[in-house]
Amino acid sequence: MASKYAVVVGALQDAAARHDFTWSALRPEAVCGFAVGNPMNLAMAIAIYAVICAELGVPFSFPGRPEAWTTLFEVTDARLLAQAAQWAATTESAAGEAFNITNGDLFRWCNIWPQLADSFGLPVAQPRHVSLSEFMADKGPVWDRIVAEHNLRPYAYPEIVSWGFADAIFGAQ
Repeated sequence: MASKYAVVVGALQDAAARHDFTWSALRPEAVCGFAVGNPMNLAMAIAIYAVICAELGVPFSFPGRPEAWTTLFEVTDARLLAQAAQWAATTESAAGEAFNITNGDLFRWCNIWPQLADSFGLPVAQPRHVSLSEFMADKGPVWDRIVAEHNLRPYAYPEIVSWGFADAIFGAQ
């Protein structure tokens, strides 16, 4: 049985041949970088989680599954993904190909989370598996208060972060 990926690529190749167009597929890991209107951004999720934890005086605990705490992980910088998209769109030899796009460096949350806590001036807390979708569901007013207090651009909470996306990343094994 063919994989879902193979079925999709086959359909795309057939459509491209019938309608005379080319395609390239880019497969990034979790994207990190600011882009309004794209809330699937791990850096924004971590930053907003940290700022809200600080505002509420709650621990900045790693929210993921215990297995994710020590699993090797990688990310894709949004600027790198943009460069890859421009290259794929303008390079003839990229047509009909798929590319994995990552920064190329691996890390473990257990090594980086204390550094994240330090960068936000927060004490390191023990990991605690919690659904950010549930924990952050009612924190929109807290975010609005932070935005007003610090004179930030008033982006709506759902425009800048997807807690379901963060849950999926932190739940990775």
